[in-house]
Amino acid sequence: MNIKIKELREGYTPIYKHPIDACCDCFANLKEPLCIKTGETVKIPLGFAVEIPIGYEGITKGRSGLNSKGLILQIGCIDPGYTGEVCAIVTNLTGQKCIIEDGDRICQFKIQESKKIQFEKVDKLADSERSDKGFGSTGVKS
Repeated sequence: MNIKIKELREGYTPIYKHPIDACCDCFANLKEPLCIKTGETVKIPLGFAVEIPIGYEGITKGRSGLNSKGLILQIGCIDPGYTGEVCAIVTNLTGQKCIIEDGDRICQFKIQESKKIQFEKVDKLADSERSDKGFGSTGVKS
């Protein structure tokens, strides 16, 4: 699939590190290092804009190495009509301040098909064994 991309800064086109990767890595586009305090959520620009075809969506999501350390990237959805700079939304849950440098690989990006939903209003949903049980209701042990 070919996607039109506008580099807002040279060298900031997302890259695949391995030929079989599902997502490409994106870089923090910063004028100076960014200090994220513990518990703080920030928006990090990624240095590119894309033209997403109708029927698709862009997705930003965390890199496992950063997420496992407590730097959590919120999943983002980029709609086809949006042509501004793609950004990452990051929350620091590490318990200490975290410094992001310009050019750090901060998140992953992919484009996937997005189907429209038609909602049908009903008064009752079909019965199921699970019903409204959720949020860990089955426990953690097998």
